Amino acid sequence: MLKQVVDYFSPTGLGEAVALLRQFPGEAALVGGGLDLSWRPRKHARALIGLDRLALTYQEPREKGLAIGATTTLLQMVESPLLAAYQGGFLPRVLNRVATSLLRGMITIGGALVRAYPWADLPCLFLGLEAQVVLYDGNDRLLSLADYYADRSLRGPDGPLLRELLLPPLEGSRIAYQRFTRTAVDIPLLNQLLHIRWEESRVAEACVWLGARPGAAQRVTEVETLLVGSSLTGEEREQAVVRMREQAEVESDLRLSADYRRHLAGALLRRNLEEVADAA
Repeated sequence: MLKQVVDYFSPTGLGEAVALLRQFPGEAALVGGGLDLSWRPRKHARALIGLDRLALTYQEPREKGLAIGATTTLLQMVESPLLAAYQGGFLPRVLNRVATSLLRGMITIGGALVRAYPWADLPCLFLGLEAQVVLYDGNDRLLSLADYYADRSLRGPDGPLLRELLLPPLEGSRIAYQRFTRTAVDIPLLNQLLHIRWEESRVAEACVWLGARPGAAQRVTEVETLLVGSSLTGEEREQAVVRMREQAEVESDLRLSADYRRHLAGALLRRNLEEVADAA
């Protein structure tokens, strides 16, 4: 499976890890939880660089939100008292539905965000939460997750290390997330995050992301524009559902047709709108 690998390194500092990446340009692979590497071997990799001694497993409050280290697993996030207090425990509830409990103990947040498989839950989820990432290539660089995904070179074998994920406080926000799967532990056939800021009984800001389309997550700005200023009455919600079905950029694959995905996009939005309207 990894017959071409000839070296394994276990650096103790970020600078040492970056130096190793530069020593093996295009021929090194980072190892966090190791799950992704085990089922999708990197054919280019001659050297593996372990991240377990870099002290990147943490969850910390920050002045402007929360910081989560790249090697923190989904299971650690599910069990985190800090995240239980963030947005009413929204993230632990969602992450507890991703994969199985055994896999959640292996999937790291950094690995999941870097690989960004189009069918995955986490890219759509954290894009909708307006997350940022801190990259390290000798110096720290702060980017929105959306900008990080817009530049594919940042996630290549010679790109910078993703050091941590930053979550904003999102005061006054209401957030809902839906995923459609064949079984409870299956990957999504479609997923959607709705994030609104409620002000004086109306939607002041809206953010809608649609994932597993089956392509990369899409921000549906036309639906956001329609929602801003509304009070989320039944009629206004149904207008947004129609707009979602018109604007959802979905495709057919072996698992689902584009027509059914388009129908689902509206159904997921209806559920999300009902949830945030009840909370507001």
